[in-house]
Amino acid sequence: MAKVNDIQLLLARCGPTEWDRGGRLCGGGNDLPVCGFGREHVQGLVDRLKGSTLGIVVSGPDAASVETADAIADATGARVKRSDDFEEVNLGLWDGLLIAELEDRFPKAYRQWTENPAGVLVPQGESVDDARDRLVGNLGRVLSRTRSAGKGVGIVLRPMAYLIVRAWLRGENLTESWKHPSEVPPLEWHCVPKLRLRREGSDALSVSADSRAKAS
Repeated sequence: MAKVNDIQLLLARCGPTEWDRGGRLCGGGNDLPVCGFGREHVQGLVDRLKGSTLGIVVSGPDAASVETADAIADATGARVKRSDDFEEVNLGLWDGLLIAELEDRFPKAYRQWTENPAGVLVPQGESVDDARDRLVGNLGRVLSRTRSAGKGVGIVLRPMAYLIVRAWLRGENLTESWKHPSEVPPLEWHCVPKLRLRREGSDALSVSADSRAKAS
């Protein structure tokens, strides 16, 4: 059971785009909508949230995240908000490349990126560490401004951003989920103690011993 002062945090992965379905890298700055298959994904999230109530759902500014967030908000009675700081990881010169093409042209870099994403800096892109600081810092700010701990907060993220924030919340190494993203549930609940939201930034949450995750 969650305590009265716990904030119920819903972490959700947005519906896939045509680039995602086609095996093409889709980084921050893209504004692609959810594809046909992706709408089934979004409906699946909505179906799992029957009976749930959220106070607010926050997403990145891209079309797929916005569409997913709007559907979740409609299902939970929440208001919606957009935040540029919840944008997907910037993939620089890799953005838009087919994964097969990247693996063929840059096999060593691709292998390193899949095995240890934090150890690779994509050309003209954003490091995983920088993305984590941006995403987690924004998460801390959003939760710190939540007036009522009794109202849940939904966060909708693109696939890579979702994996990064999920791993951080769970206190887990990112590597395993990064290698096998299809095995990671697209929706997860966390209980975050409101009393621990003392500072903004990447250290705003102390969740390693206090956040309890439940896959849906």
